[in-house]
Amino acid sequence: MIYAGDPGSANYLRFVIPLFSDLGYEVTFLARPISHRFLLQKKTRAVKISNSFDLNFYLKRKIDLILMGSTAKFEKIQKSIFNYANNEKILVIGIADAKMSSAFRFKSDKENMIPNYLLVTNEDTKKNLVNLGFPKNKIFNTGHPQYENLLSLKKNFSKEKIKKLKIKVLGKQFENYPVITFVSEPTIPDYNKSEFCGDWPKEWINMERNNLAINVFKRYAKFLFNDYYKIIRLHPKNKIEKSKNFDI
Repeated sequence: MIYAGDPGSANYLRFVIPLFSDLGYEVTFLARPISHRFLLQKKTRAVKISNSFDLNFYLKRKIDLILMGSTAKFEKIQKSIFNYANNEKILVIGIADAKMSSAFRFKSDKENMIPNYLLVTNEDTKKNLVNLGFPKNKIFNTGHPQYENLLSLKKNFSKEKIKKLKIKVLGKQFENYPVITFVSEPTIPDYNKSEFCGDWPKEWINMERNNLAINVFKRYAKFLFNDYYKIIRLHPKNKIEKSKNFDI
């Protein structure tokens, strides 16, 4: 059984399904509504789970293994799955798809819900989790399958093809400009907490994540580009009329 709490973990786990299918597993992919919508866009089949009542139907089935996609804040469905797995002695593999909020991903109140194994996408995330007390020998850096997917797409684009695409989308006057794409985060008050964001310079502690990313970019952009074309993709929870701070 696979569970995706938020779209970040869903984006990791959707690449895992074919691997388990090839190994002969029958995969049931459960997802919260926000992740379910994302998976529909990616043409990945999943079952929408809104509460523990929805979940209980699937917990009655025979389960050999659980892949648990973590969320920025540990939630009730995750806790229910963990409790069931502990009672039934089912192996749980947790997924931490980002460095952000490491301390919150497998914690319910004051109780740590530690999977049997953890898969992370980079060494920084592994370091954070080890510092929080997770066993080092139980954490594996797999990278992120989305990166490999992007690299495979890159192979299909020649310089000439990219040039034609830029002229078509941006216009002839911008064909030689580097293109910077900024994808915003939802503005959530808890994201302002420094321990939620990770280790950053003191002047950036407690800064909302979009502003943090913009400040990092502004500091280094002058060393990278003389001029550039910017594309801003807003998170669905961000309203365009309130996004003047996305000035990069």
